[in-house]
Amino acid sequence: MSRHLFMARHTESTLSQQLFQEVNAYRRSRGASQLPRHAGLDQLAREHSEYLRKHRGTFSLYGKNVSHIGAETRARVAFLRYQMDTCSENVAFTFNRGSETQTAKAVAQLWQNSANHEVAMANNTWTDTGVGTVVDKDGAVFATQIFGVRRNFQMVEKTAPTHTTTFH
Repeated sequence: MSRHLFMARHTESTLSQQLFQEVNAYRRSRGASQLPRHAGLDQLAREHSEYLRKHRGTFSLYGKNVSHIGAETRARVAFLRYQMDTCSENVAFTFNRGSETQTAKAVAQLWQNSANHEVAMANNTWTDTGVGTVVDKDGAVFATQIFGVRRNFQMVEKTAPTHTTTFH
């Protein structure tokens, strides 16, 4: 692994952790419970952020740098692999603000300032979350946070329940 790739992955890992902490701090300030990170949702979020980086500038919505393309597939994977009945995701694009902490604060602030994103962040029904960030060579930051409601195994019927997905 090249040193540049190692440093980029380290930065992204630290940035994802900082963003996770920022969102949980915001949730606490709104009276919602802290969410645990879910490794499977983390992977789905990181893969989507990488997709956004690879296709940056080509989307027709949300400023051309972010999209929810594939969200239904991510929700289906979360349902089948990780027993998440309901999922929602927030996506964001910004530029590196000099430190992972400042960049994470900027992303969290973007979501707080958007009514739909803020609702997803503060929703107290979520049981798990995953965060994935990717930083491009020019400092462009792509962030995805997936929220999920873990299936209540005591309530599962023999037929597969329906699941819902919301996108922000």
